[in-house]
Amino acid sequence: VLGRLEEAERVFRAGISMDGGLPSLHNGLGGALLNQKKYDEAAEAFARARQIDPGSVVYLRQHAAALVRAHRTAEAMALLREGAVAFPNDVLLRTQLVSSLNYEDVGPAERLEHARALGALFARVAGPRPDFANTRDAARVLKVGLLSADWFDHPVAHFMSPLFEHTPAGLRLHVYDASRRRDATTGKLRRLAAGWREVESLGDAAVAAQMRKDGIDIAVDLGGHTVDSRVAVMAFHPAPVGVSYLGYPATTGMAGVGWRVVDSRTDPPGSEQWHTERLLRLDPCFLCFRPPEAAPDVAPSPAAEGRGVTFGSFNNPAKLSPRVLSLWSRVLRDVPGSRLLLKGVGFDIPAVRERLRTGAASAGIDPSRLEVLPTTRTPAEHLATYARLDIALDTYPYHGTTTTCEALWMGVPVVTLEGAVHVSRVGVSLLHAAGCRDWIAKDEDEYVRIASELAADPAGLGRLRAG
Repeated sequence: VLGRLEEAERVFRAGISMDGGLPSLHNGLGGALLNQKKYDEAAEAFARARQIDPGSVVYLRQHAAALVRAHRTAEAMALLREGAVAFPNDVLLRTQLVSSLNYEDVGPAERLEHARALGALFARVAGPRPDFANTRDAARVLKVGLLSADWFDHPVAHFMSPLFEHTPAGLRLHVYDASRRRDATTGKLRRLAAGWREVESLGDAAVAAQMRKDGIDIAVDLGGHTVDSRVAVMAFHPAPVGVSYLGYPATTGMAGVGWRVVDSRTDPPGSEQWHTERLLRLDPCFLCFRPPEAAPDVAPSPAAEGRGVTFGSFNNPAKLSPRVLSLWSRVLRDVPGSRLLLKGVGFDIPAVRERLRTGAASAGIDPSRLEVLPTTRTPAEHLATYARLDIALDTYPYHGTTTTCEALWMGVPVVTLEGAVHVSRVGVSLLHAAGCRDWIAKDEDEYVRIASELAADPAGLGRLRAG
């Protein structure tokens, strides 16, 4: 609570030295280590707590979370699947599993199965749908309640910003802010909203009750089953109509969410079978990108200036699956002398960085052709790093969203691999909307071909940057 993490670590280690059989001490040590970004050590501490008390779902959840943060994805997924069998009624564990499946190359049927199971757990806690006093008067103004924990300098807030500025006359946007931090972005949106309630300290049922009291007609959850999300509020039916939008790339499985906003490219006809929600297709693209105010001028293409071709990805490292690393290895082999630049959260931690390098080498990527960068301090520094890229390589199965938009804005073409479900089709929607459909690959061979053809035309890369 006080943030004295090193002191807490010493205290827990001292306690373990006196009585190493108390699982709570190992769990406490794991928490202190996790918050110091000592992810592998934290995973060991949580594993020890589980060994002493295998019946604790809390220790299992903590262990899985540490493995995810350490980018030991395969181990985390195995543990979460094991946990779903051992603790089938634990909402938080099932939420971890459902969210993590988006990073796995699994079939849509498995995603839907686990989402339905999670939705059933929420429904059991929340109870039946209440009666609503909202009238069906077509002439009245509709109140739309926007629920999120990301009302600060976060992609969700930035994608929502243009919608606040261009709200139709017949709508009023009321924000339910569950954020743990607030900044200038919060203040800007707050001035544009018709109503703003800070609800981070309220329970899920209480937030839903407040939204019903406020007369919200349409409740829109912007987080889904992501970290810190308050999607559980939707289980308590905060409004006559419940909607999932923007922040989560799959079905919620929840009865309180009747609709999901997508488009015809992310979710073509037939996708309904993989959702518990009805699909509302907002064409041509369900996203509304606002160019960052901090964006520097577009820099010349390195290849066009004779500095060789640099491929890269600034996506969440959790998206760097073995399959996509093998695919990028093929791209590098097809373009002699090219390099790969990766940048992401956690790459400042030696163990995480070396784990990536080991995985890349196993996939066939020559270590001398790979450069790994940690995150930058400011948005301007982040966007300036695109000056080092010639071609961005999208991840698979979990496509980039903000990263794809940013790359295009900075003049960098993006090559994406089209998949079967929303999580693997966002890049398809974005590139079509930007008029760049030639960079969409139907299979891995085409992905390599597109990347190679772009790399073989330095002058064309230069023209893209200039235009």
